Amino acid sequence: MYALGCLLFRICYFKSAFDGESKLQVLNGNYRIPESPKYSSSMTDLIRDMLQSSPDSRPDITQARALLDWTFISMNLG
Repeated sequence: MYALGCLLFRICYFKSAFDGESKLQVLNGNYRIPESPKYSSSMTDLIRDMLQSSPDSRPDITQARALLDWTFISMNLG
């Protein structure tokens, strides 16, 4: 799930969540969501959830799929 969060971050922001960061910052989940381009709070919350440093705090695949479906729908209708 963590790797999927990294991929989603890269797709949205065209860069790695941890570009140039130290290993400790990666392990602690120290990253920043860029201000642009702007995405819905659902999308940024999903990225944050997937990049939680504790695996137990991350959504499982079923939860992520449900969140992705909702995010996709709200992005296209909202």
